[in-house]
Amino acid sequence: MPDKDREQQPAADRLEDRIRHFEPGDEQVKGAASIVAKTDAALRHAGVPEEDRERALSNLAGNLAESLRAGKTFDVQKLPNVTREQEAEAEKLAKAEQQKTAEVRQAKVQQLGQGELEERQREEARGRHR
Repeated sequence: MPDKDREQQPAADRLEDRIRHFEPGDEQVKGAASIVAKTDAALRHAGVPEEDRERALSNLAGNLAESLRAGKTFDVQKLPNVTREQEAEAEKLAKAEQQKTAEVRQAKVQQLGQGELEERQREEARGRHR
């Protein structure tokens, strides 16, 4: 952005712009910018449409800028270093656990059903012997 345009832009907008478009060495907004970057990654991963994502990130940058102006500091957030293979393995393990849980539930239901069937058969057998 040319210096002339930047001078005409309100200071609040400049701070938000610095948060959204972090430049290495801009220590004042480094932590806030990392929060925006981490949020952007999470929203992308969740499949949030670009327009909604941009709106959310703009609001977040505005809130962070207000906090910075009020003297708050933010620690730098880091994205987890997870490979696609690790993500796939975690998903596979989660699905296996869900399958195991479903099988345990089904076995319990079958046991309850079998117990009720046996009880009913005993009652019928008692009714025939009277």
